[in-house]
Amino acid sequence: MIDKNHLEDKRAEVLSAYNMGVNFVEVVFLFASAFIAGLGVSACFTVVGVLMILLAGVHVIKR
Repeated sequence: MIDKNHLEDKRAEVLSAYNMGVNFVEVVFLFASAFIAGLGVSACFTVVGVLMILLAGVHVIKR
């Protein structure tokens, strides 16, 4: 992707920026999962179930 966007000269900077983005997403995910886990087991299953239904709906719509 770096070569495709003609960023060969700034490879280290681009990879560093990608890595910071991934780290940010990981921190957000960990805080969200900790919050959901703190709500209890039934809330965890409810949230995961709702997400699965939403993702299935998106999949069906895109077909």
